[in-house]
Amino acid sequence: DMDVSSSEYDSDSSSEEESEPEFKPHEPLVVYEPTSNEIECGAKEIAVPPLLCQFLRPHQREGVRFVFECIYGLKPIDGFGSILAD
Repeated sequence: DMDVSSSEYDSDSSSEEESEPEFKPHEPLVVYEPTSNEIECGAKEIAVPPLLCQFLRPHQREGVRFVFECIYGLKPIDGFGSILAD
């Protein structure tokens, strides 16, 4: 018989502490850094969430940055969209 009266799965356990989830080591992927003037107006840095970023390979990171720049008009392109594929 397994005693489950005070298991580690008990959500009411007082020994559990709130903590940040652990991610694989990775470099943050910031796709937009506002200027000081934009920051004064309330603009914030835009970054890929760590949950996704931890799994991206180098060419995928470049692709995410490329798509972001195309969609937000940061990269001059002669087109109407972009495609991200692996």
